[in-house]
Amino acid sequence: MVTSTEEEEDSHRQYAMQLVSASVLPMVLKAALELGVLDIIERAGPGALLSPSEIASHLPIHNNPDAPFTLDRILRLLASHSILTCSLVTHHDGKVHRLCGLAPVSKYFIPNQDGVSLAPFLHAIQDNVIVDTWNHLKDAVLEGGLPFRRTYGMDAIDYVGKDARLCEVSRASFRDYNPIFMNKILATCSGFEGLKSLVDVGGGNGINFHYGMLQEICFTSVPNGDAIFMKVMKSSFQLEFFSTNMKTDRKERTEAEFAKLGKEAGFSSTKVACCAYLGGGIP
Repeated sequence: MVTSTEEEEDSHRQYAMQLVSASVLPMVLKAALELGVLDIIERAGPGALLSPSEIASHLPIHNNPDAPFTLDRILRLLASHSILTCSLVTHHDGKVHRLCGLAPVSKYFIPNQDGVSLAPFLHAIQDNVIVDTWNHLKDAVLEGGLPFRRTYGMDAIDYVGKDARLCEVSRASFRDYNPIFMNKILATCSGFEGLKSLVDVGGGNGINFHYGMLQEICFTSVPNGDAIFMKVMKSSFQLEFFSTNMKTDRKERTEAEFAKLGKEAGFSSTKVACCAYLGGGIP
């Protein structure tokens, strides 16, 4: 009989192996999104189940008979992480075929009714330019400096100014993310009723996708408005680490630290009004 301790140790071993290959899932998902796999399944209709060969038939494949096999490996991994569903079908000849469909989480990587999704955000974080900087994290600890600056010899903002492709990748990520985030905030957070203008501090492009009364602003100056809104990433240490990998004056704050910051800025009180997509609104 397996003891509780042995069960726990086996769980630890499995988790260790997951950590060893942790970088595989986002890169495989990125490839699937670039191939349009989720879109192909979505276009097949509600509840559609497609085989790797059926999906491959919609791709611009050139002289690659192994494409369905490679695609099958991608689909199996995504299904193992509940991004896709997987059903086994046995044909009359005894052969077993896998059919894949969309799992609930996949809808966030397919353009919604507003034509936006989280896919561009994933592309930005998993872009080769960004991924390469992680190789310099150890050196940043031992010798100082930012991993991004150590990799490219300049700060991220300067690099983006010189790289039109990365600039567009970054802008596209926030053009899609901001409407998704704000739609959820406006739907769940009370306190916006009666406002004629709302200032979004550091909103970036896309914040006013559907709301023309919103003004987007960086941190040089803040215009007058009926309300001032500041988005923060909440309880997302991976995104916080991604941010500080590029700029040292960014940090993760606790709720108590935000309260202290608000008091020092002259606010009588602060509270987390609502949360959406790992982000929180603090009025």
